[in-house]
Amino acid sequence: MEMRFRTIAGLAAAGLLGWATIAGADDAIEERVTALEEKLAFDFGAVTYGSYQYNFNEPDSGVNSLRSLDPEHNSFTFDLFQLQLAKEGPGGVGFGAKLDFGKTARRVASDWNGDGALSDSEETNDFEAQDVYLTYAPEWAGGVSLKAGKFATLLGAEVIEAPSNPNFTRSFLFGFAIPFTHTGVLFSAPLGEMVTLNAGVVNGWDNVVDNNDGKTFLGGVGITPAENIAIYLNGVFGPEKTDSGSDPRGVVDLVTTLGFDPVSLSFNFDYGSEGSAAPDGGDATWIGFAGIVGFDLRSAADLPLGVFLRGEVFDDQDGARTGTEQTLTEVTGTLKCYLTENLTLWAEFRHDWSGEDSFEEEGSITVVDPILGPTTTAKFTDSQDTALIALSYAF
Repeated sequence: MEMRFRTIAGLAAAGLLGWATIAGADDAIEERVTALEEKLAFDFGAVTYGSYQYNFNEPDSGVNSLRSLDPEHNSFTFDLFQLQLAKEGPGGVGFGAKLDFGKTARRVASDWNGDGALSDSEETNDFEAQDVYLTYAPEWAGGVSLKAGKFATLLGAEVIEAPSNPNFTRSFLFGFAIPFTHTGVLFSAPLGEMVTLNAGVVNGWDNVVDNNDGKTFLGGVGITPAENIAIYLNGVFGPEKTDSGSDPRGVVDLVTTLGFDPVSLSFNFDYGSEGSAAPDGGDATWIGFAGIVGFDLRSAADLPLGVFLRGEVFDDQDGARTGTEQTLTEVTGTLKCYLTENLTLWAEFRHDWSGEDSFEEEGSITVVDPILGPTTTAKFTDSQDTALIALSYAF
């Protein structure tokens, strides 16, 4: 009994001593945490958002036609949670990663086994390692850097993460004219203060493992003649058909951005072609352009609002990108309400139309064949209107 009492008393005394030590050692603990953070030197970030969208065509399938990252009609959608990690280590070695969770992850999925299809469970779930790469930029290289791994494409005026774009829904150019990601190596080299060159070799469009024996070349130049003006001319060229190194696919992409506070302007032009890629077996060409104008009321009128208007034309001349020879046009108006520095409420209205009946609407059509009998198909029309609200948070 006496031994037990002494033990308990000793533990109590040790606890009191430990509590006093902890209470009086805040500075020491903070110094250790700071030292650990400096040693790890991780840059950490995250972005998450969800949305609700209503299609006034009320398609029976519940799918918005020809939308790359936002096809759900009349449904609350968890679009994306993205975890971002980066580190710069000694000797100029570092890494970067963007890990995607949600419906957007499924839509930007890559071909991980090189079979030319997104069929495996690893490729059709709601997780995607969007970016996973190493970097090497030693001091002796004079600003030249190497990126090796999986990373987002150089092409396009928009990116996968909605909060980094003026509009919430993506353009037709983003969805059909260019790739999402590449796997390979990319070199970057500055030429003075205003020009940067990029050049690399990758497996292809959205491939982790190549689906053929050819390789794709990726590169371009970025020019910033003034603080508020940027010009990017990029291109990609190489074979993309499964098990075929012939009939290369190529795209030239031009992006120009201008900022004259509170007004921002951007312009995007794409020209693409691919041999024997049309539905009829012929060569294919696609061309498009988009323009976005933004007005930031935070600086103009001290209101936590931003207004953005996008107009776009995408001509799929041979039907290689959308499956139909058509010219797609869209106009999108977006209102952003900046609730806090990191939290944004979005409201958006978009009108799409085409020279063909490419947008599903409510109802169906039944055709009776004298031999095969009745066949029921969905109804389609030449336009589509959608309204959207979304909430995003980034830090």
